[in-house]
Amino acid sequence: MILFFGRIITMKKQKKQISLTPQKEQALARVIRNMHFEEYVDFVSNPWRTFWFSFLKGTGMGLGALVGVTIVILIINYVVGLMGGIPILRDLSLLLQKVLENSK
Repeated sequence: MILFFGRIITMKKQKKQISLTPQKEQALARVIRNMHFEEYVDFVSNPWRTFWFSFLKGTGMGLGALVGVTIVILIINYVVGLMGGIPILRDLSLLLQKVLENSK
């Protein structure tokens, strides 16, 4: 049952009988074997292994994003330096430098 805008909606599951020929059954078994389904079930059924894999994957992606953004910023900074800088940023930089020197 699903509650949708105050109304209860029931959904009936329709069971469908599937009959396979022996050749199709063997092909399906081969596809499932090639998908390494048993390894996936073993992986998902072990919560600590799943946690550590997800943790390491997230850490790697975070570090990769950090390195990637750093490289992009360095390239942009280099190109802007070759063009002589951006006048608005130069003025902002001088103002920030004066504020920092006066705060000492």
